[in-house]
Amino acid sequence: MNILPVLLSLAAVPAHQYNFLNLLLPLWLAIPGRINARSFSRYSGWNERTLRRYFQAALPWHALHLTLVKLLVRCKAIVPRFILVMDASFIPKSGTKTSGLGAFWNSCAGRSETGLELSCIALMTWFGHHCFPISIRQTRPKKEKADRLTQYLDQLRALFRPHRAWLKEFAPILVADGQYAKKPFFDLCRAEGIAFVTKLAVNANVLMPFTGEHPKKRGRKQKWENS
Repeated sequence: MNILPVLLSLAAVPAHQYNFLNLLLPLWLAIPGRINARSFSRYSGWNERTLRRYFQAALPWHALHLTLVKLLVRCKAIVPRFILVMDASFIPKSGTKTSGLGAFWNSCAGRSETGLELSCIALMTWFGHHCFPISIRQTRPKKEKADRLTQYLDQLRALFRPHRAWLKEFAPILVADGQYAKKPFFDLCRAEGIAFVTKLAVNANVLMPFTGEHPKKRGRKQKWENS
């Protein structure tokens, strides 16, 4: 059985995108060598200009990815217990005309370099060591858009907005590295009712205000809880 038409139907993809993706995805796996609109045109019979127009339109990738995970859960192929993980990947690029080209942190080199960055949110299973990317966005350079953390927050909000109830039930934990340990991320996770696991900076303020009853004695009242 071909699962692709079933997946596209469950994701409620519009008819024109249904036909495009039903043609595109099998070809993507079959085409040898360089993959671009011209090679797709050569093997599909579609006009190259038509393919470029489809590629310029926004495709519902996160809906397709999450629908696939839900289908696997429904078929009992995987246990529905997940952890949300979020991280960014650097892609070196030597050209000058690529869209989104900018200076991003390359953790392998330990410095900022010119290239592209992709921000990825994935579902990781508690059992079986499976990982399913469900939302991938290209980070825009600072000269084009807001800072990177704001873009990461927008990506996370866009994922929660249509899938809030399902994610809260089956993926109640978000794990990310230290660059995400900022107040807006904690506030968003608290508002969504999920736990946020990260690594705080060495100078992070982790003092909790004292809320108990102050003893009747001389001196200043206690301001912070004892560590």
